[in-house]
Amino acid sequence: MARIWVGADIGKTHHHCVVLNAEGERLLWRRVLNDEPELLALLADILAHYLSRLLPRTCVRLSRKQRVLR
Repeated sequence: MARIWVGADIGKTHHHCVVLNAEGERLLWRRVLNDEPELLALLADILAHYLSRLLPRTCVRLSRKQRVLR
């Protein structure tokens, strides 16, 4: 199974997040505000986009804002 690594630099007003694959290639880098909706959107993007590529058929898209893993 392929792996991804997620790292975060946490700050008071904003955070930086990076996602790497097993080879160390950067798949995603994003700066987000220290705001719950922004952080949830970032997590949803990571799960939806990368887990669906790594684990085909396990990520089912329910709607634009809602996703679930089986």
